Amino acid sequence: MGTLANMACHWENGIGPSLANDMDVLKLCRSLLWHENDARVLLEVTRLLNTFLSCSIDTSHQTVIEHDNITELLTPIPMTPSISHQYTLIICNTLYSELLLKSLELMTRIVVYTNAITHSIARQRSLQEEPDYKFMEKSDTLALVMWGAERLEEEGRGVGIGMGFHRGIAKNVMHLLWALMAYGMVTVADCGPEMTHTLGQSMSRLVSYIQEDEIDSRNEDEDIQNLAQALNTKLSMAS
Repeated sequence: MGTLANMACHWENGIGPSLANDMDVLKLCRSLLWHENDARVLLEVTRLLNTFLSCSIDTSHQTVIEHDNITELLTPIPMTPSISHQYTLIICNTLYSELLLKSLELMTRIVVYTNAITHSIARQRSLQEEPDYKFMEKSDTLALVMWGAERLEEEGRGVGIGMGFHRGIAKNVMHLLWALMAYGMVTVADCGPEMTHTLGQSMSRLVSYIQEDEIDSRNEDEDIQNLAQALNTKLSMAS
């Protein structure tokens, strides 16, 4: 899986697209997510899927290019756990910081990708036949928000996963929560007043921490402050 993940990075040379066009590769990823417990293997699967999705999302032009195989992979299969559900379990349970970081990045991309294709004209027509169809279950989105609120509270106190305050994890947790709220997959009403208050306090502490820590300034600091502002805006709009 590590070799495949490294090969997929060569997207411009056509290696990445050829792997994404091979449904057997994506079925292997799905099988490993269902049956594999080794965090190192799951990390390589996540790296590979991150490459596929990142190359399908053009952030500069805010457009998503739908890929049939990726859509099929993310489409829930009856009586089996979905990819979104598997990554919800990984995010909420792993203590391996690198796997957590890559899984957060991937889940955010899954949210962006699935919402973009769900609102496409072709997808809207197909959804008329299945009005209750969803790529992500409400229980998973709520679990991610509850977990994210707890992690941000810990990061704000400097006792997050890993060695104290982990800027990368804090940034990606905030990005995922913002995406879930921005696309209406979770509302402030779902969070409740206590969690909303806790989130606001946690983000204030995180911003204060990085503003005071002039010696250890990082590239993520501006992103964290911008995401904190965006999340606070979402929370205040419904309060």
